[in-house]
Amino acid sequence: MEIKNKKALVFGGTSGIGLATCEQLIEKGADVIAISRDPSKANSVKHNRLTFEICDVRIEEDVKKVFEKYAPFEILISAATGGSRAAGPFLEMDMLGFKNSFDKLWGYANVVRYGTNYLSSDGTIVLVSGAPARRMKPGQIALSAVGGAVENLVRGVANEIAISLATPLTKFSTAPPTAERAICPGFIRLAGAPLTNTIVPSELK
Repeated sequence: MEIKNKKALVFGGTSGIGLATCEQLIEKGADVIAISRDPSKANSVKHNRLTFEICDVRIEEDVKKVFEKYAPFEILISAATGGSRAAGPFLEMDMLGFKNSFDKLWGYANVVRYGTNYLSSDGTIVLVSGAPARRMKPGQIALSAVGGAVENLVRGVANEIAISLATPLTKFSTAPPTAERAICPGFIRLAGAPLTNTIVPSELK
């Protein structure tokens, strides 16, 4: 995908992988909206192509409002964790902590479910998984379970997205299908170009 002059929405875009993604998109000429619960975490980052937006991906109505505000767009990325994540032996784990770890999945689901309606026909969706989804270390069962669920979400919904974007029933979308991808940081190195050399789940081996 040619990134220059494209509009990119990056959930979880004010820290970590999300912020690094925003910076790389800007370098490639995109207009970027960095979205998170606390945009002040990236106060030191200034650029005329960068806009900050507050949103909690777990709240459906807030996610919808962000998409309505910035639609249409060509690039949709989520690296938002959604909240706290549990760690440690499963048989000793607080089950509320384990349950809360799946806020990442619910957030991703909201982003895909409502963002697809406003994605351009040549657009792309990228969800960030994690190395524990494929190489779980001791104490990472919650992270592994969530990461695996994220990758299966991508596998399951990709065909639906392709079909919906090929019909005139979807806003801003009338032509060829888009691409949805899952990136697994720490498992596959993407040669310094995560947005132009992303890996679809079937290629993660």
